[in-house]
Parts: sequence; C-alpha cells; structure tokens
Amino acid sequence: MNGYLPDWIGPSAKLISQFPMQRELKIGSTWTPVERRANHSVMTYEIRVMCDEHYYGSGCANLCRPRDDNFGHYTCSPSGNVKCLEGWKGDYCTKREY
Repeated sequence: MNGYLPDWIGPSAKLISQFPMQRELKIGSTWTPVERRANHSVMTYEIRVMCDEHYYGSGCANLCRPRDDNFGHYTCSPSGNVKCLEGWKGDYCTKREY
C-alpha cells in the first residue's frame, strides 16, 4: 500500500479526493446516485446493495436456501420466506400433504 492507494493501481496514480460515507441504503436492484464535492473536484457515481444468493430482507439477514430432501421440500419467495413444494406442508415442508 503506497499511502491510501492499493499497489494494483500503479505508481502514476494520484489520490485526488477521499470521501467517507455513512448512510442507509435500501436493498434491491435500484441504483442510488451519489455526488461528492471537494475543493476542486466533483465525483458522481451510483451505488446499490444486493443480497448474496439465498439471503433476503433488511440487512440481508434472512437465509432461505431451497431444498428438496429429507430436511425439507421448498423454494423461497422473493422476500425469503419458505414456500412448500406441491404435496408438502409444515414450517419446513417436511410433512406430506394427503
């Protein structure tokens, strides 16, 4: 690390601005525009927060991994709730529906 720049950037790069950021962002596919101004520069960019695969909800704290085995028979709703496959019921879809 040379100063604030990682080595992979290269020796000719110069840090012109540094912007710490703290804000709450909604999770989803929508991009949020951000503009940061300094003495002699403006940086405009867009950011978004998306959950890793199988994580849902506020803060990506709800884990739902679809399964179809002895431990459950379900898929996950867009909000991360368990959705039983046809013919199954119960909290984790482990009981046959007759």
